[in-house]
Amino acid sequence: MTGAPAYSIAPDVAWRIVGGEVFAVTIDGLSHDIDRPSGVAIWQLLDAGPATLDQVVAMLVEQFKVDSATARTDAAEFLSDLQKKSLVSVSAE
Repeated sequence: MTGAPAYSIAPDVAWRIVGGEVFAVTIDGLSHDIDRPSGVAIWQLLDAGPATLDQVVAMLVEQFKVDSATARTDAAEFLSDLQKKSLVSVSAE
């Protein structure tokens, strides 16, 4: 265990991937869509199980050929946004 925060799709979120986009509805009935390929890839990673920021960054660097500093900044911002919208939950790994 590293103690690093691990992100996972919130258990009370209903979602589907349709046409390469994620469509999600939170328990309060708000709908959200994720259409950026990197955002969809992060969502799919979280669907496979909890992932730390480091794991998300490694996936983005490998899949999208971006530098790790850019991937880390973008991923942290995206995960924070998902958390604020109650789409993901965070726990210690």
